[in-house]
Amino acid sequence: MTLDIKDQQIEILRTNEDPEARRQAADFLAGHSSPESIAALINSITDRDAVVRETVCRSLLAIGGAPVARSVAPFIKYQDSAIRNLAAELLFRLGNAAIPTVEPYLHDANKDVRKLAVEILGLLKHRKAVTAIIPLLYDSDPDVVIAAIESLGNIGDEAAVLHLIQVFEQEYYTRTDVAGALGKIKGQQATEFLSHSFESSVGDEADPMTLFAIIEALGNIGDQKSFSLLANHFPRVEGRLRRTMLGAMVWIADKLQLPMEIPGASPEDLLELLTDSDLRVCLNALKVLANVPDAKVTQGLIGALGTSEYVDVVLFNVLETREDTFAAIVGRLSTAPSAIKKQMVMILKAIASRALQRQAEGNELPAGPELDAAFDAVANEWGGADERLRQVILEALFVLNGPRTVDLLTTLMRDPDPWVRMRTIELLSSVDDQRVPVFVATYILDEDELVRSTVEWVMESRGTESLHPN
Repeated sequence: MTLDIKDQQIEILRTNEDPEARRQAADFLAGHSSPESIAALINSITDRDAVVRETVCRSLLAIGGAPVARSVAPFIKYQDSAIRNLAAELLFRLGNAAIPTVEPYLHDANKDVRKLAVEILGLLKHRKAVTAIIPLLYDSDPDVVIAAIESLGNIGDEAAVLHLIQVFEQEYYTRTDVAGALGKIKGQQATEFLSHSFESSVGDEADPMTLFAIIEALGNIGDQKSFSLLANHFPRVEGRLRRTMLGAMVWIADKLQLPMEIPGASPEDLLELLTDSDLRVCLNALKVLANVPDAKVTQGLIGALGTSEYVDVVLFNVLETREDTFAAIVGRLSTAPSAIKKQMVMILKAIASRALQRQAEGNELPAGPELDAAFDAVANEWGGADERLRQVILEALFVLNGPRTVDLLTTLMRDPDPWVRMRTIELLSSVDDQRVPVFVATYILDEDELVRSTVEWVMESRGTESLHPN
């Protein structure tokens, strides 16, 4: 009997030794939803080749529906954790069709299976699963309980609030997770409970981690009542608690479009938020600090450089426009951490460039001694700098004082090591200054062939004719 093409592909998927042939067969079966095709794909979820397994999953997703979900669900009990996780991911991506097939595993004797089933249902975020998950809040295994709490928070149905509150009050270890879940669910009951818990804990010797979790949950709820509650207690708290409360209030103020005027918050408080893990909190604190004309704030802003690339972009723009930034960086550059020296030099260059522009428009340049001091401070960094910092140093030095930069480079080019001379010429290749081609050309007759070829390359890359003597 001759097999049709579908049956041929099923046979290849089951028996062929070539993984590429099996992969192609699995891919072909994506367009066939017959029980035989589904069965063949299901049996190949455990294929020894990872690429075949991935293709099998894609084909099962393409077919989709309850029959596929029912066939995949038993694999969350599989001994191999990689296969279990693959099945869990597949069930999640199958969507609501997976819910009735996963629910029975909430009662499995194996706690790991119960936990995985809870996590899948939580990721699906379907409200029908809430009733099935709630009993797991009272499971004998703490890991299952925590998974149930997190899943109910992800789903966000208020039907779970009273049960979560009960668990909060009965099981101490659940409190931080329950607070986080209630902050996600929101609603009147959750907000009132969190507010009451905050009021009773903030002046007491409560577990600080629970209190921090409650504050973050109130911030996540983000209503005017939560803001007022936090603001009322803020002036009387200190340390990390103060920072956590301020971060939550900044978050709420941004969400509700309130003025960033928080009673009792000092510039020092806001500066601490510049290292907050929440980027929005950090940037909003920076927005407020940008308008505070204080030398300590400027120093704090400089110290916050290097926190993240996103924060650095905003910090750069803020610092560039502050009147005392130039002198502050000059005075601090030599003792600053190596990680932020590049940003500091770039800011000095930007401020000096802007000053040159003002001069061209008829305004005054910063005082000569200030520029000389900046030049000295930047030039002194050359010896300990890596190649990336040296590139920035050269660019800044040409802006600060072109003639002095040429003198410095002339000294560097007297080094007897040709590699040092070559690297100095290479660094000049991207410096945008009209003096560079003239300076580089003077070394076209260097005694070392490698240096001479580097000069040629730099001249050509800048579109400058070779200055070889005739």
